[in-house]
Amino acid sequence: ILVVFAAFNVPAFQGTNLGIVFLLWMLFAFAAIPVVYVLSFLFATSASAYSKMFTFSNLAGIVLITAVFVMAIPSLNVVEEGKIVKTVFLVFPNFAFGQALLDMFNNYNLIQICTESVQAAALCAVQDIEYTTNYL
Repeated sequence: ILVVFAAFNVPAFQGTNLGIVFLLWMLFAFAAIPVVYVLSFLFATSASAYSKMFTFSNLAGIVLITAVFVMAIPSLNVVEEGKIVKTVFLVFPNFAFGQALLDMFNNYNLIQICTESVQAAALCAVQDIEYTTNYL
């Protein structure tokens, strides 16, 4: 992932943010390894455990991130429930990693938009749009 972000010059993940992505990757590994180890005892062979856990982890990450993203759409009137679900889903390492990358990207875009001009900053303040300049 780091090579892809660097090679394609993704602005949200350049400079110090690339180091933060590396830190997220390390934290993801420390979270995923124990989960996979514990769940591997549910399977008869290590090959089936690996293939099924790989499939489950990737599908769960994609499906859970999509579910939380859809629940954040204001017109669906489930934003508050989406916040609760997002907190519950953080126990899945793939979801937590993907959501962290998505949050970094969204925060970077909010910084770009809300600091573009005085009018944009005022509009962001009126609409209670929050962003952080410190990712750590």
